[in-house]
Amino acid sequence: HAVGRRDGGVSTKHITNRVVCSAIPDPLCLRLELPSGTRGLCCQIRGFSAGDKPLWFHEIYVPADADPLELRDMRPFR
Repeated sequence: HAVGRRDGGVSTKHITNRVVCSAIPDPLCLRLELPSGTRGLCCQIRGFSAGDKPLWFHEIYVPADADPLELRDMRPFR
């Protein structure tokens, strides 16, 4: 968000969150030393500017046996 604001004065107007259970991609499994095909949660977090123009996107994979994940309140910056 700070990059968008600094580089063009664009601020985040709203954020969407989507959480699904899916297979973790093999390149990530390899990097995390997980077996291929490991399933877990995929958290997709997107920020948008006015007019629903996409500003940023985060995709987080959490294996099923991971420690608890805490997501902070994500209110758009003003």
